[in-house]
Amino acid sequence: MTSADDCIYPSDRLYLVEQDLWIKPLSDNVYRVGVVKPFLFFVGKPHKITVRQAGTLAKKNTMLAVLSNPRADAALLAPVDCYILETNQGLTPELLVKNPYEEGWLANIRVEEPLTKAVDSSAAAEKFAAINAERGVACLETLADYRFTVFGETCENILTQVGDFISRYLKVGESLHVITTDPATEVDMIAYAERTGHKLLEIKKIGKLLHVIYMRAV
Repeated sequence: MTSADDCIYPSDRLYLVEQDLWIKPLSDNVYRVGVVKPFLFFVGKPHKITVRQAGTLAKKNTMLAVLSNPRADAALLAPVDCYILETNQGLTPELLVKNPYEEGWLANIRVEEPLTKAVDSSAAAEKFAAINAERGVACLETLADYRFTVFGETCENILTQVGDFISRYLKVGESLHVITTDPATEVDMIAYAERTGHKLLEIKKIGKLLHVIYMRAV
């Protein structure tokens, strides 16, 4: 199922929207669990993934996994009391970003109570669309290293802040997801890349928000 913001939710599993998780039944009360892709666009590209150890009990609303990058740690919480049966030993940040719905799964769990809030892909797409709009999230082709939301009274002010962020935080080859709005336009953002030498990877307007991804080239 694909939502209006281009985020995909495979139909062969269920979703726990409040926890930003997908779950795939394996047997009675046993599920494979992972993170939905729009959450990655919200928190930024992970540099480290910590999953609760196999053989332990995760109480409801306690840490199931943590996605870490230089700017923040994002916790994924257990929806109910559950036992961690197995963790994905092959999981890497790169694999999670590339395929969060298959090889990038987090853990296999056994739940201690029914997952009454789990919904199918159609309902999940509708619910996540509202959440993504509130978070300023769009599912793009590229998951950038950094995310920067910037608004200003003038286009010049917006582009100045973008330039300052790139200079301060990004190394050559790293990417920045810029989220902005009027008065900046697609033409302005394209011209900025041409003027500065930074590579424009992607540009898309969804609703009132303009999403632009630059790669620092110089």
